[in-house]
Amino acid sequence: MVQPLVSLDLASAHLYLSVVELGSITKAAARHGLSQPAASQRIRKLEGQVGLRLLDRSATGSIVTADGREIAQRWRTVIADAAEVDAEARALRDRRNLRATVAVTERVARELLPHISAALDSDGEPIVVEPLLRSTAEACALVRDSTADLALVDGPAQPLALGGEIVATAPLVAFVSRRHPWARRRRPVGAAELIASPLVLRRRGSGTRDVIEESLSAAGYPIVVPALNEVDSVTELVATVTLGDGLVGIAAPAAIETGVESRALSVVATDVVFEQPIWMVWSGRTPSAPAARRFADAARSISP
Repeated sequence: MVQPLVSLDLASAHLYLSVVELGSITKAAARHGLSQPAASQRIRKLEGQVGLRLLDRSATGSIVTADGREIAQRWRTVIADAAEVDAEARALRDRRNLRATVAVTERVARELLPHISAALDSDGEPIVVEPLLRSTAEACALVRDSTADLALVDGPAQPLALGGEIVATAPLVAFVSRRHPWARRRRPVGAAELIASPLVLRRRGSGTRDVIEESLSAAGYPIVVPALNEVDSVTELVATVTLGDGLVGIAAPAAIETGVESRALSVVATDVVFEQPIWMVWSGRTPSAPAARRFADAARSISP
């Protein structure tokens, strides 16, 4: 029974083309590092695969058949195509080794990623970093399904089912518009007052939201009612608080720096400490791709 061509042994076909070129199984065997009996066996197996006699064998040697010469032309094309595919695959692997896909949160993209990129630029062969801007939950999902090599996210705890480490710890601060009564207040605002105020929070899935809720809960004042003012981004959060006289926001100091400098916003001292860990996470024991490992080393080397 003729075997399907999908089972064709390309190495044996390549050996056969050497037989056609050199006119001898013995010479072809030497070229491919095989013994003459091993080469003959492989040619016979190849004949069984295609269902054709490729060589006429006699006591004085083997002669390529007419069918063998015709099919050799086809195989030259197949093997040339296979070599081209192999070369393209090597090129893709090389490019893959120089590219890291990293899912990052808005804060990390703004405050941490530029420093990591600078560290990479000064450390050997450059790599391409492809950032994917996502919430903490979304970024971790991209790592779990292998869309991203790594993620840099903010949140109170290590994300589930991922390896990881803390690469930085950054504070969050409460802020209000300059028209808010707290803008002129000297004593710190307590947790009970924060909970009783109309907070503006990021939506569920945000690491910043998780940090705020955990910090307030640790102070004995968990958020038990969903926030009425939920936003999708830090930019929207800052704009909402700026325009809302009675609203209170909690964000990274750098996120509200422009508003503070323009005197549109005021930082409020609180009794609650909001410390936000920045986690670098990956799937498995260590980042698998070479570029991802280099990115991880650069992330560890920078100062938060």
